[in-house]
Amino acid sequence: MVEQFIYPNEMAQPVIWGVLIAIYPYITGLVAGSFIVSSLAYALGKTNYKKVAGIAVLLSFTLLLIAPLPLIADLKQPDRAWEIFTRPHLVPTSAYPNISPMAVFGYLLIGYIILMAIEIIFLWRADLVEKAKNGGRFRWLYRALALGAKEVSDTMLRRDKKIVAVLALIGIPLAAIFHGYVGFLFGSVKARILWATPFMAVDFLVSAIVSGIALLIVIYYAFASYAKKLDKNIIYGLAGLLAWTLLIDLALKGTDELYRTYHRTASWPYLHALKFDVMVATGLIEFIIGGAIPLVLLLIPQLRRSTPVVLLSSFLALLGVLAYRWNMVIGGQIISRTEQGLLWYAMPIFGKEGLIASLGIFAAGVLIFTVLSWIFPWDGKYATGEMGGEGK
Repeated sequence: MVEQFIYPNEMAQPVIWGVLIAIYPYITGLVAGSFIVSSLAYALGKTNYKKVAGIAVLLSFTLLLIAPLPLIADLKQPDRAWEIFTRPHLVPTSAYPNISPMAVFGYLLIGYIILMAIEIIFLWRADLVEKAKNGGRFRWLYRALALGAKEVSDTMLRRDKKIVAVLALIGIPLAAIFHGYVGFLFGSVKARILWATPFMAVDFLVSAIVSGIALLIVIYYAFASYAKKLDKNIIYGLAGLLAWTLLIDLALKGTDELYRTYHRTASWPYLHALKFDVMVATGLIEFIIGGAIPLVLLLIPQLRRSTPVVLLSSFLALLGVLAYRWNMVIGGQIISRTEQGLLWYAMPIFGKEGLIASLGIFAAGVLIFTVLSWIFPWDGKYATGEMGGEGK
């Protein structure tokens, strides 16, 4: 263990960003990963993912809505959160304009929400028209969301399909930027030696795709099984995607660790103590339980065609990415900024910055997703391409 020799001002508040900030990049990663899968169907024409694309869109939109909640809850004055948009600290200079990175992220978030809201409307518009005919007291809601359309026509279906394809195509780089930018925010903090690496943005993005695909597998299985519409070929296809992204993710993480080990800067003793003393358990979850084990299971063809094995691998992958976010956010702050030793962190259970608050954010996500899936049926005959969805 590295000797604890910390300056008093660091001991006063050793870890500023706690569990809420750890789950913040986890949620944004789920957004990007789920949306990219939906784009395979709507933008790139991968029709074999059409049945799961609707769930992917709704899941991404739900997570997008709750993504800023951990940041707002962590603020000492959450009522001032809106000022990120009105006071971006834009400082024009003769060379280049300087703007707050968090303000840029806020603009990205709003743009992403608007794009996905429009895509959802046009993706489900034909289904909403059908629901409006038998909507009872909610007929006005379906009619409004269908933009006033009263009948489904081939012309409307073709036009809506083109709009959805364009929005999904635009959303692919936006999703990559959205979560890669989170990695950029952490990687640009030079005072934290664990974060200051060029791998951060790329690895955040790849691990985001891992978690998004894993969550989509679990949610699709639950919904489709309940509706008796489960297509196991979709499960197996997503399992193949999950295996590839896990392989790339582990390769990137392994390269980063090898680089740090070989480079051995002055801060190496503290990095070594962090990895092999303080955070051994979460490190094992990140690399072995949530990384290597699901990868090996999914690389074996016979196991990859087993639904229980795919579900187990998905749960493990979700746990592994969560451990990665924890190790990076909390671990990066445990190393003293003066590099004189290691600090400590005890996760609070109660309070607006504790575990209960974090679980409450996920509970809000479940509620929002339930409402959205009631309004926009994930298995809608037009959204899934069963009737006119292919533009025939």
